[in-house]
Amino acid sequence: SSGIVDNNGGLDLLLTVGSVGGGTWNGSIQDHGGGGVALIKNGTGTWIVGGVNHLNNASPFTTTNEFNAGTTIITNGGSILASRLQTAVAYGGGTATVIVAGGTMAVSNDVLAVGYSTGANGTLIVNSGTVFHGGGTGGAFGGPNNLIVGANGATGVLTVNGGQVLNTQALWLGQNATGSGTLNLNGGLVQATVV
Repeated sequence: SSGIVDNNGGLDLLLTVGSVGGGTWNGSIQDHGGGGVALIKNGTGTWIVGGVNHLNNASPFTTTNEFNAGTTIITNGGSILASRLQTAVAYGGGTATVIVAGGTMAVSNDVLAVGYSTGANGTLIVNSGTVFHGGGTGGAFGGPNNLIVGANGATGVLTVNGGQVLNTQALWLGQNATGSGTLNLNGGLVQATVV
């Protein structure tokens, strides 16, 4: 599919995508009004993203950007650009994978978690392209703004085969005693202030 999803209203909204069959999105998510968009990807299918997608929802008590199930492939110059909300690959006990293969995933001002919450299994694979995590040291509500692999009792795996992971804060492998995080650096670049 292609086209434009544009929130030109004044309120933040939540867009839920996903199915067992999967699909391709070469369109763009925008927010020309006063409200932003947050994304939840459900369903065991594979979702291929080739367009430029701005996730600028600023309602942290309401939602996060979540890739909860199946596989998302960001490719062909496509991008997922989250400027305000925490973004999680596998949230709430699910199993999910995000593959960056010639695209960009950017979380600029809050936590990027690969596996978030008890029972979740998240995988982020970078084959080419860029994963960017940035912002100040403090995330929403004063918590640390880190790239966390295996957060809050989850299992997370970050595999970098090529491309780059540009992280201006800490890379945290296995948050707390129950979290498990693994980094497989097979090629490319991983940047962090501390691991």
